[in-house]
Amino acid sequence: MDIAIEGDAEADGWLRFANYHTAISAPRSDSVHGISAKGLTGERYNQFVWWDCEIYQLPFFLFTEPETAKNSLLYRYHCLEQARRNAALAGRRGAKFAFCSSVTGEEMVWPYVRHPFLQEHINSDVALGIIQYYDATLDRDFMQKYGMEMLCEIVRYWMERVTERNGRYEILQVTGTDEHHPYVDNDAYTNYSVRYVFLRFLRLSDDFAADMVPEEKKRAAEIAARLYLPQGESGLIPQFDGYFALSRTLEETGKATLKQFQMKSCGLYHLSQIIKQPDVILLYTYLNVGLDRTHYRENWDYYEKMCETSSSLTLSVHAIASAQNGRMLSFYEYFMRP
Repeated sequence: MDIAIEGDAEADGWLRFANYHTAISAPRSDSVHGISAKGLTGERYNQFVWWDCEIYQLPFFLFTEPETAKNSLLYRYHCLEQARRNAALAGRRGAKFAFCSSVTGEEMVWPYVRHPFLQEHINSDVALGIIQYYDATLDRDFMQKYGMEMLCEIVRYWMERVTERNGRYEILQVTGTDEHHPYVDNDAYTNYSVRYVFLRFLRLSDDFAADMVPEEKKRAAEIAARLYLPQGESGLIPQFDGYFALSRTLEETGKATLKQFQMKSCGLYHLSQIIKQPDVILLYTYLNVGLDRTHYRENWDYYEKMCETSSSLTLSVHAIASAQNGRMLSFYEYFMRP
């Protein structure tokens, strides 16, 4: 973890500060708890474990402390039985991991905030964490004892969650990573990541025993082949169905700043393309889901302007996207932004 930046003491200091707080956020002695948002640095998120764990935090440990990464995934395994109960409560088979998870794996999200209940991308996020851990470590023992069981149950849940219409499979009525737009159909982040999980699961099931009958695997393969991946003729990926038909400006209805919901203004977000934090751009940066990068620059140009950066989860994504598109001044500005 000892990474130094030469020639810029301020940047070096901020990097070490961030790495230190990441390092102390992870449990090392057991797997009772996962890596919580803000870790030990603040109480705003009540030490709950969110999707940040697998997507933003786990990669840090995959190549520095893989055993710590494994502990975090074993925490999810300990919550698997509760995840099965969560799925059953939704009337589906498989496992549905809590978007806001504590030591029991029950859904702990605040009842007055409805949209997190629809952030079912957590189920593909946990699966991506398992897959990335195996890719980084080739830990076959983990996959045989824990990983494949979790992947089987996650795939089972999505097999019942998709809807067949328009000659394809779609995922309806979800909330993506951009929480300003709940109840949308075919969220790009969700659809692309789910398809990747299905494809990788099918490949892994050739190497590891999977508790799934041939008929289930056949259906999984069919869904993977026909799951809708939104992309326009220009190469732009709509964040969800109807996104580009919304206004490119935000109509404000008051002066209040609802910081508890991480909104920069009191506006009609449901009528606007203005987003809280990245969704599509995560597919090009943090998620290696096999996305064709031909139109990366066009998507980055578009969504950078639409993002109001009301969540700190934005800055690292935008820094990476800037660097990968050769915009080093923008990279530095995002990297140094507190």
